[in-house]
Amino acid sequence: MTEAWALAQPQRIAAGTYTLTIAGRAYGAASTFSGNFNVAAVPEPATWAMMIAGVGMAGGALRRRRVTKAEVRWA
Repeated sequence: MTEAWALAQPQRIAAGTYTLTIAGRAYGAASTFSGNFNVAAVPEPATWAMMIAGVGMAGGALRRRRVTKAEVRWA
């Protein structure tokens, strides 16, 4: 017996950890199956915080680099 499976609405998904659960009952020639596809939450707030901190640090480094020091010469 050959089984064929297809997604009803195929989507592109990013790399990560996913869980696919399939459960069903078989009664002779008739059977029913259902499935769940669970996706782990994306840590977007932490990503935004790290990006903002990195941009701030890069801006601070550029600002420090532009500061010129006064030079005093005695004649």
